[in-house]
Amino acid sequence: MAVMHIIILIYTHRSTRRVHQVNNEHTLQSIQANQRNNRLLKHILFLFVVFFVGWVPIYIIGVIYWNGTAISYVSYLVIPAICFFINIIDLFWYNHELRKYFQLKICPHATQHA
Repeated sequence: MAVMHIIILIYTHRSTRRVHQVNNEHTLQSIQANQRNNRLLKHILFLFVVFFVGWVPIYIIGVIYWNGTAISYVSYLVIPAICFFINIIDLFWYNHELRKYFQLKICPHATQHA
């Protein structure tokens, strides 16, 4: 997962640099692109931290000898599920096109009058 996030960040950074070189811009658009890259970095870090918090304890417990007395199996399964749903909700919230699509499907009348 970390490798994929790093690839996304590198691709985005290179794409932003290419656009700046073609347009030769150092103005407000340049600042906005840097802010967009920073927001993307923060978002990817948030997703990674949530994933890390949810799954790393399970891997650590799987590596060490564990007889199941310290942590119940419910919390062993619930923590990754909660983190998984946090990631899914965050991705839906962050994706504006998908959010608009669901808004159209759930309440189509609200967008027609606006």
